[in-house]
Amino acid sequence: MLAWASAGLGAVSLGVGIWATATRFERRDEYDLSCPSGYAVARMPGCNAALDRVSDASVVVPQVAGFVVAGALAVTSAVLFVTAPTREPSARAVACGPGPGTLGVGCALRF
Repeated sequence: MLAWASAGLGAVSLGVGIWATATRFERRDEYDLSCPSGYAVARMPGCNAALDRVSDASVVVPQVAGFVVAGALAVTSAVLFVTAPTREPSARAVACGPGPGTLGVGCALRF
């Protein structure tokens, strides 16, 4: 149960990181279109504000946190899946008992 919960939360975190990355790329493209490169960019009105929007904490923090949390939850989920106890008995077994039609004891090894 915990493995599935951490996998689901990891997927949500990955979605947040992808959304923030896409938003940041969109803002960067808007800056590139509205503010041509050159020495006079700093004097153009609105270019500094547009550049600040690209690296604004409202997209950088969710971007970094989303990917970091997604990675941590992916590792946690993988560890929980690998170490989870199985409900089925082991397929390998050794059984000994009276053999059919014999007076002795017979053993069988099952893989």
